Amino acid sequence: MREEAVLDATVQVINLPTNYCDAGQLATVLGWGYLKDKSGATSEWLQKAPVLTLSNEDCLQRLPYPIAQDHICGWYGEGVGFCDGDSGGPLLLNGEIVGVVSMGYDCGSGLPDIYTRVYSYLPWIKRVIRKTNKHTKAFDYLRGWISNQNPPSAIRLKLLLLSLIGKIILLERVMLHLAR
Repeated sequence: MREEAVLDATVQVINLPTNYCDAGQLATVLGWGYLKDKSGATSEWLQKAPVLTLSNEDCLQRLPYPIAQDHICGWYGEGVGFCDGDSGGPLLLNGEIVGVVSMGYDCGSGLPDIYTRVYSYLPWIKRVIRKTNKHTKAFDYLRGWISNQNPPSAIRLKLLLLSLIGKIILLERVMLHLAR
């Protein structure tokens, strides 16, 4: 991104997952894709749908193709799920992005949908964030390494999520304004 994102009603911060997303969780998928399979019409409004996470073992019994451990399998019923154009969109659970829309069979076909499990990529995401962050003092503060005698006056954390065909690049910008 060439300029800093401004937080408002349409741009919000999302947290990275703090735990592995287990089966039996009720999550939400968001997307701007097609409303029906091959309908030719995408939504003018951001759409959301409920998703019940399934175990990978249960998913393997329902799908005609295999999935990996770094996937989350989700299903809610026939007529519910993501569609073409939703790739790269978030799967949200308790204010965290636990998955990214990856692949499915047909829109709302009754077969489970597959999401990339963000938790599986946390070490890589954190490495990229550390390498790309120019404000190391801010990370030191967040880790509790800066004493209360030298606190920053404001810390703004922003997680910018860019999606491209089912793959995401996460950039975290930390802006530190020291008291003068």
